[in-house]
Amino acid sequence: MRMGLFDRFRRVAGGPQPGDPYQGPACWCDDYQLVPRPGYYALDSTGKQVLGNVPLVCVDDAPGDEQNGACHYEYAGPKDNPQRQGRIVALEAHIEGRGGMSA
Repeated sequence: MRMGLFDRFRRVAGGPQPGDPYQGPACWCDDYQLVPRPGYYALDSTGKQVLGNVPLVCVDDAPGDEQNGACHYEYAGPKDNPQRQGRIVALEAHIEGRGGMSA
């Protein structure tokens, strides 16, 4: 197995290994100004900045069940294939209100 310099450093430094669970905030990103390729990425602790050097893999917790979108994230390895965005859910807004005018 061939390891790059970065992989060796992570192993020595005790950093996360590919396949380790990721517990922080994450997002789907396809903005090439922020990430090298579309996929799931970790966010910083505030949840506002994409960490383009921390790719993730979304692992389906209920394989075969199309209605259950449960998943967990793991650190991606250098040979993990890019993933497509998960199921997109349409949102609808329902607004009720009253208006009035008095003189």
